[in-house]
Amino acid sequence: MSFWQNAIKQAAKQRGEEFDPSEYFTDFPRRYGGIIERTIFTVWTAFGGVGVFPAMITWIIVKSLTNWQVWTKDRNTKTLRSLFAVGVYGSLISLFFAYLGGLVCRGILWP
Repeated sequence: MSFWQNAIKQAAKQRGEEFDPSEYFTDFPRRYGGIIERTIFTVWTAFGGVGVFPAMITWIIVKSLTNWQVWTKDRNTKTLRSLFAVGVYGSLISLFFAYLGGLVCRGILWP
């Protein structure tokens, strides 16, 4: 169990909730997905960036909707809502850095 999975489990325990991180974290580490998406959006921004912001928002929505089964009525807990919020904010920050990286590659932000 990773540091973050253990931290989430301990926070849920303090709230009196049962939480099994293995249900929500797959074998494919999320950092690889993040590296791939940042690379795609950085390259897209570096080569013009037309429509990159709507694509980023759409991507975050699609990623959020793929876990819709987590939000069933019997499993809607404070821990899961917190996990969702952290995921959305993390994606926004990650894609913001991808956009900045693309601007640096184009020579706009840092000549």
